[in-house]
Amino acid sequence: MISGGGRTTVADGPASHVVNLDGAQITGAVRQAIVILQATDELTGAPVTEPVAVSTSIVGLQAGASDSGYGGLIGVPERVFPGLATIATPYRVDVAVRVPGYIPWSTVVAFTAQAGFPGSFNANDLGVVPLHRLPVSIGVRTVSLDAHNKPQPLGGAAVRVSAIWRRVGDLTGAGAAANMISLPLGVSQDWPPGTALDSVSLLGPVEPPRRLTSAAAPGVRSLDVDVLGALTAGDLVGLDTADAGRREYLPVTGSDTTDTVSPAVLQTGGPVRVAHARDSVARRVPLPPGAPADATVTAAAEPGDVTVFVDTVAALAADEIVRASGGGLVDEYLDSHLFQGTTDATGFVRLPALSRVAAVELTATEGALSATARFTPDYSSPTNFVVLTLR
Repeated sequence: MISGGGRTTVADGPASHVVNLDGAQITGAVRQAIVILQATDELTGAPVTEPVAVSTSIVGLQAGASDSGYGGLIGVPERVFPGLATIATPYRVDVAVRVPGYIPWSTVVAFTAQAGFPGSFNANDLGVVPLHRLPVSIGVRTVSLDAHNKPQPLGGAAVRVSAIWRRVGDLTGAGAAANMISLPLGVSQDWPPGTALDSVSLLGPVEPPRRLTSAAAPGVRSLDVDVLGALTAGDLVGLDTADAGRREYLPVTGSDTTDTVSPAVLQTGGPVRVAHARDSVARRVPLPPGAPADATVTAAAEPGDVTVFVDTVAALAADEIVRASGGGLVDEYLDSHLFQGTTDATGFVRLPALSRVAAVELTATEGALSATARFTPDYSSPTNFVVLTLR
């Protein structure tokens, strides 16, 4: 009995078999892996143990995952890339990877022309993708011993990260210099090694208040303001600048009007990082002049990273605003902190957000008293605590 589509049912005694008389399907018409990757832990080098979730905006592609950190996108190449044999402009596939406990990772994969398509198809194997742990906050309590060897809170102690171990495999050796800074809002684009960082002063001129006419959500690249005023392309717009934990400065690339007394929609060169409520103040900040680098990025940073490794922190203050530039970046302006602080009257201090290290050496001093200890962050908890006893 012929069942259609080149398939025939053949009787074989009491059994029957379906035989495809058309032969095997061409490669590009078969559902298969389009993008493949293996998510690993940056600190251990081992595959992640949590489920890998891969997503894309491309219609016709579905997520797939298996054990040992493997994941990818699956589909029928001929349907997703119908012109792949002769295209001049590559097909671009956005890929996002999410794993519990790690900073989301994303990339765009380009599929260039494949002359043998659809008879043959080459998937894009991204290989190993080292994921960065979500940051943790380390709370340090310093104590000293009284005459009865009982611990007592010790305020005024200077606490700092004095050495780091980047990988678990490094823990058997000596720590490296703690040349790193914390950027609480995180970077918004890839920072390659060699990215220049310089400290800047961002002071806006006195002007009438300008406010957002609608809330700004993380990720948007436009801002609705009640009046354009003197804002123009090339300026920065500062949002919630009175709140040190949430302020951000975005480059203005254009607006929908040139009328200085009218409401405007500002286009920005980078995404909003944190939510800003309607009526939040949006200040004009003139672009600061260029300056020599105070530090240079030594290890690539990815969107969402709050810890950035640099060649030196000698010229950076404990708390300031830095500009990242060079390497094809859209300049970014971020609050920056060194990994240090002074304990309060109860002997407590919270260090800046930390990630991308397997262990740190903590040093505390107060007068002639001191303590040094190696501490391994527990990245499964957003807040870690450690007690240092100064002697």
